[in-house]
Amino acid sequence: MYKCMKIIVLCLALSSADALKLPDYVHRCSVKDPEFDACVLKSAKETVPHMIDGLKQYHIPVLDPLYVTEVRTVDGDLDMGAQNVTAEGIRNIIIKSVRFDLKKKEITVETVVPEAHFTGNYEVKGKLMSLPIVGKGPLDAKFYDLYVKYVTNYELKKLDDGEVHLMPYNYTGEFEPRRVTAKLGNLFNGNKVLGDNMNTFINENWREVLKVVGKPTYDALGLIIHTMITEASKTVPYKNVFLDVE
Repeated sequence: MYKCMKIIVLCLALSSADALKLPDYVHRCSVKDPEFDACVLKSAKETVPHMIDGLKQYHIPVLDPLYVTEVRTVDGDLDMGAQNVTAEGIRNIIIKSVRFDLKKKEITVETVVPEAHFTGNYEVKGKLMSLPIVGKGPLDAKFYDLYVKYVTNYELKKLDDGEVHLMPYNYTGEFEPRRVTAKLGNLFNGNKVLGDNMNTFINENWREVLKVVGKPTYDALGLIIHTMITEASKTVPYKNVFLDVE
């Protein structure tokens, strides 16, 4: 159980803006379409490539590379943090499904990132799965076939611009990689033998290691996704997102 978890995300430069329409390259779907989810999925697949380098007017930051300033966890005997983390690979994201439950006001999105590459700096001290560990230096980790499931409820809410917007809340995120490789540099004050052995242990037991240290990273990614969607929703009224809305 995580006794203390701190996440600081630097991903958005927000500013007030008038209500906008969607870009011309976004295909709007009708809520009355019996194949509504299929339409939204097709539209999402066509739209995401335009979002990768950011859309400032819609409060969408640059997505690849994506920057996270700090992720930290204290879990029992382990104190571990990562700073100035760069995440690359999102531009190759595969959107598997998008489901809207218009009655429950719930959205479910499933995606796969073929290779998510994280680099930055780390510091760690304590015990990892009963093994002593200490170090401070560069980190390099790759998550292969990273499955991401994002679920959020939403409400239709009138904002200060006088328009009704689709506003997400109460989100959950699920992350599951097929394989992970990682290297922590300068472990044990640069002791190569101890450092190599610990890196080997981490890579051979990555599933168990992720149960201990993975949650803060996933929480940071989930927060970025939810914040981006929420802030983008503030810029475009609901009536401009879909067709045939009441």
